[in-house]
Amino acid sequence: MKLILILIVSAIFVVLYMIVPPFTQLEGLLEVNNTVLLQFPIFLIALYILNKLIFQPLLTIWDRRESLTQGTVDEAKKLTEEADTIITQYETKLDEAREHANDARAELRREGQLEAEKMISSVRQDAQKQIEDHRDKLESEIKDVKSKIEPQIELLAKDISNRIVGGEA
Repeated sequence: MKLILILIVSAIFVVLYMIVPPFTQLEGLLEVNNTVLLQFPIFLIALYILNKLIFQPLLTIWDRRESLTQGTVDEAKKLTEEADTIITQYETKLDEAREHANDARAELRREGQLEAEKMISSVRQDAQKQIEDHRDKLESEIKDVKSKIEPQIELLAKDISNRIVGGEA
């Protein structure tokens, strides 16, 4: 790249040297003559000095800047890839957490339904037991009442039959 830049600058100077005389209209001042032999080494020395003082430092700065820029670009790409990886991991973990939460929620619902069914079953059993207890109690009360009323039934029947028979006579 340095050599190309030097050749381009040299070519520009040569082209300018060849183009300038017709535009200046100073035909006697700029001619190709024996002084070219002196001017060419001066040009080469000037080119060497410019190369050492301007072109090489400038190219070094450009190369360093390009390497720093490329390093920064590479680092930015690397950080972007790391960020993408972290985001992907985060989203994966978030999906897993959501799945776990949904599973836990479903499990809690199942447990709640089972507990509710147990409670309902227990309440039904208690209600059935109370109904049976009350039925047994009523049956025993009915037996007690029947046993108390039975001797009186015969007396009442005799009393009613006596009144009916006694009322007809």
